Amino acid sequence: MEKVEKPPSWFSESLARGLLVIRAFDADAPLLRATDVAKRSGLNRAAARRYMLTLQSLGYLGSDGDRFYLQPKVLDLGFAFISSMQIDRLVQPFLNELSARTGESASFAVLDNDEVLFVARASSERILQIVVGVGGRVPAHATALGHALLSGLSELQLDRYLRKYVKQPDERVRDITVSVGKARKQGWTLVANLLTDGIVAVAAPIHGRNGDVIGAINVASYGAVNLRAMKAHVPLLLDTASNLGRALQSVERGHFRGEDRNDRRAGSL
Repeated sequence: MEKVEKPPSWFSESLARGLLVIRAFDADAPLLRATDVAKRSGLNRAAARRYMLTLQSLGYLGSDGDRFYLQPKVLDLGFAFISSMQIDRLVQPFLNELSARTGESASFAVLDNDEVLFVARASSERILQIVVGVGGRVPAHATALGHALLSGLSELQLDRYLRKYVKQPDERVRDITVSVGKARKQGWTLVANLLTDGIVAVAAPIHGRNGDVIGAINVASYGAVNLRAMKAHVPLLLDTASNLGRALQSVERGHFRGEDRNDRRAGSL
């Protein structure tokens, strides 16, 4: 059995539980009762209802009878991060140019625990597109972006991640490990038909001032899988990753604390 560590003295259980309630809502469950939130968050019904009513009074939740839903104010939480990183001024122009020059979709994402969190995206003009909008999440082990982000973990941290989150055959785990290794050693990795059949993407990690991986960008296509065409985008992808990395380093300050983040992640995986 895994040892459950006691939270530090400064840890706010109330804040953590409130955030669990917010994260209980998603596209598959936009309307939830207190009982539903309790099941999804691990809280008891009384606690879930208390936090839901508090969030409602603060404007983060609305209600229709006994069913609750997220209010637009929730976007303020994510917008604070995006605006502080100056996404519009720094990241988006790079993605726009990358998408325009490749004719494919391009995205920027960060690693949030075991998931890829999409922070910015530029769509291609193709009829068939990969629809993962800003704020969307996908499993890190199932995407090229995720493999690029996981390349920032040490071998020990990656092994812990795979054992905790990847419940797949050993050969699939080996494939993921190889792909992450490529992202770490050569600066990019290509993945096809992993999350969904017909998706092929090439991704590269973005490095901060101290060399830590602070994000990743990709070029992705949906439809006919053409590995040769996707590999042809690698030089431009790497050039964009390098230039974007320098731009983000100029405003890195407190947005990315590489050593602190890795220390926390090492303890959580």
